[in-house]
Amino acid sequence: MLKTIIKRDGRTAEFHPQKIADAVEKSFQACAAMQDRATAEQIAATVVEKLESGAIEGTPTVEGVQDLVEETLAEPDVRRELTEQFLDEAGLENHRIREILQDYFAEMDDGALVDTMMAGVRKSDIRGFETGKLADYLSFRSDEYPFLIDPMPNLYFTRDPFATIGTGVSLHRMHTVTRNRETLFGKFIFQYHPVYKDAPKWYDRGETSSLEGGDILILSPEVLAVGISQRTEEDSIDKFAHTVLSISKTFKKILAFNIPKSRSFMHLDTVFTMVDRDKFTVHPNILSEITVYVMELVDGKVHIRESWIRHTQTVRHITAVPLAEIPGPVREWAGFPPVGEVLQTVTYHN
Repeated sequence: MLKTIIKRDGRTAEFHPQKIADAVEKSFQACAAMQDRATAEQIAATVVEKLESGAIEGTPTVEGVQDLVEETLAEPDVRRELTEQFLDEAGLENHRIREILQDYFAEMDDGALVDTMMAGVRKSDIRGFETGKLADYLSFRSDEYPFLIDPMPNLYFTRDPFATIGTGVSLHRMHTVTRNRETLFGKFIFQYHPVYKDAPKWYDRGETSSLEGGDILILSPEVLAVGISQRTEEDSIDKFAHTVLSISKTFKKILAFNIPKSRSFMHLDTVFTMVDRDKFTVHPNILSEITVYVMELVDGKVHIRESWIRHTQTVRHITAVPLAEIPGPVREWAGFPPVGEVLQTVTYHN
């Protein structure tokens, strides 16, 4: 029977299985997961069983127990589903190569599997997994292109595939097919991870129009900014705005910035970014003229005000005055100019 455990600071302490159940239950509560105390105790009992069967040699550490909890929560069916969908979205049409890659992935642990999916699969990586077919042998040794599955280097830009907004998450449909593969990991995190699976979803990768995280800025607990850009379409903003404004308990207004549709501008955060509560970086090419659509929920429908702002001081104004200190009309615009400074306003419903 297990009696002691090594804590994070190196001290040896008495082992209490109940503390595992307490920690699991607290994680459920922190993320509002729909799980009860009985589920937490069941997970704790499974972890203790693994410990007593020798899953960790010697006196277990807190970190080792944490790893066992994660393993207990992992579902083999989820791994199979991830692998199948990953191969589908990689565009592999050759069934024989697909079977070889399934065997290749099956030999990896979970961490190595995800690392490989992100890094891509080279033809040289799967030599030795050939089926004995001459076509496989030759294709895996071809030097024309080194990859069977391309890597995902743009995963460094993690806010683009999905973005946390308030208590929820926006899981995006990317503008290009290549980058849309990146959102697959977010899908599985927010669908299956016990801590995150019950988070509200503001947008989903299964939508038909593109929305990318670089176009979403949180200006305050009540105001969001979204860029109408080369990568984010109007239809997706309509869907996103209606969902956020209908479900969120804090957000009341969305400001849609109509920025130039070119790669040099790409996202709202490349031309307009909030770096502090009262400081913004602004691309000089958008200072002379910018159109902002103010979106609010009125009687269950998104109400839109379209505004043209045409002199340089209107946008620069927000870089000098803290949002909390801006007087009524300006603060209502989350730092944008009072209605009197706007040259034209059009109101309509969608």
